[in-house]
Amino acid sequence: MAHGKVIPAKKCVLVGIGMGNWDTLTVAAYRHLEKSTFLIGSKRVLDSMPDTVHGLWKQSIDPEQILDILETWQTSIEAQSATYPPCVVFSGDTGFYSGCKTLLPLLEKNGYSVEVVPGITSFQYLAAKMHTSWQNWLLKSAHGVDCDIVASVKRAFCSHSPHDFSGVFFLTGGKITVDVVISKLCMAGLGDLPVVIGEKLSYKDEKIYQGEAQTFLAQSFKSLSVILVERGAYIDDITRVISGFDDDLFIRNTGENFVPMTKSEVRAVVLSKLAPKYENIVYDIGSGTGSVSVELALCAQCQVYAIDENPNAVELTKRNVAKFQANELVSVISGKAPDVLKGLPKPDAVFLGGSNGALSDIVKYVKRKNTACKILISAITMETLTEAIAIAKKMELSYDVTEVSISRSKEAGKYHLMNAQNPVSLIRIF
Repeated sequence: MAHGKVIPAKKCVLVGIGMGNWDTLTVAAYRHLEKSTFLIGSKRVLDSMPDTVHGLWKQSIDPEQILDILETWQTSIEAQSATYPPCVVFSGDTGFYSGCKTLLPLLEKNGYSVEVVPGITSFQYLAAKMHTSWQNWLLKSAHGVDCDIVASVKRAFCSHSPHDFSGVFFLTGGKITVDVVISKLCMAGLGDLPVVIGEKLSYKDEKIYQGEAQTFLAQSFKSLSVILVERGAYIDDITRVISGFDDDLFIRNTGENFVPMTKSEVRAVVLSKLAPKYENIVYDIGSGTGSVSVELALCAQCQVYAIDENPNAVELTKRNVAKFQANELVSVISGKAPDVLKGLPKPDAVFLGGSNGALSDIVKYVKRKNTACKILISAITMETLTEAIAIAKKMELSYDVTEVSISRSKEAGKYHLMNAQNPVSLIRIF
């Protein structure tokens, strides 16, 4: 008997039909749709089918419901006589914020042999119309998903971005329309950025507009529209450094609401010792002002969870995250660790700036969640340093200690004296 992978009897084709105009449909997609006798898709997509596409049509965009429809069809008389597999039809491309992402693994899990046929999407079409390439665009979807317009633009164009983005393309829809994008840019002082707006792309009445965002503030665009925000002469005055943001850039509290901050030089060492990688998951426990969270997010492009149980610290972290436009990368969480860590994604690295007596519990919880996670503990007292080392030894974990002593010059008449800051011990457990 031959051994090998058994090909499932159930088959399905997922087809991206592009923007809606059949002139932009690929030949492969057209052949599948023309031969299939059973099609599933949204009302708008099915209504756009040409006369040459026949058979039974079912309306649905819900993956679970689509699976149920296919399962029911498998036992029908039509299925027994069908010579071609059913097609699930998507607008745009199957790989660009498409329902295909959720449906495909669901079908494969339930024994379907699936073929995926991509389509031409709006950013490809717009780039062609502009006689340019889209390879240096940041592609974002605001179609039914959370999307911070201003933060996306500032992150893409700031000098410390790991990519050289020339533009940010927004696939709009739902609550975030092109009108909303224009309004948000103008309110954020970015109204002078050049934009390209594509309205009803590929259709006979398509229109393409170009100009500064502020020139379109009073104009209204149709729902089937997309927008490209171009770099232009963008300058980010706040974060034009690679790391070590000046302490004075951060918002501080004074008096009864005072929250301590990890200083610039120490933050630089923290990033060096943690050595996070691009898009790592990092916890900043005891975030204080949020200075470490901001640098981790913007300099290392990490997804940061800033955690603090002090309401003043939580509010201050939120304000600094907003000031530095790091909203998309930093999630601010109010609560006491380790309890508040439940439900968060597995961390790659953790910075512990404050534990409020729960140091051992936090280290144990993090290591249970990810044994390979690097933990960096900041200690300004001998007791915390001693406790951290004892925890590492008891858990039989490797560790090292770095003491950071910083002195800053201070004027004394016509002379300058070196004014010592409090030394900080950084205990790395790995």
